[in-house]
Amino acid sequence: MVALVIIHMVQVFLFGAFKFPRELTWMVGVLLLLMTLGMASPGRSCASTRNAYWGLGIGASVMGRMPFVGPKLVHLMFAVLS
Repeated sequence: MVALVIIHMVQVFLFGAFKFPRELTWMVGVLLLLMTLGMASPGRSCASTRNAYWGLGIGASVMGRMPFVGPKLVHLMFAVLS
């Protein structure tokens, strides 16, 4: 699901389908992308398996590299998921 949404958003961006008169549609699409990404992380950690453990660690590592807010987001992610 996440891969398909990202591929779709890249296609829309490359085709320029976000320009006038479709700005609102683009903003809704970006919001839906963010919601999909937000739901993918907790869904991955629900299963109590080795894959969930390592997937959560990799996600935290990637998120932690974001400038300024990365460590705070990692702390928030672990607080919400635990």
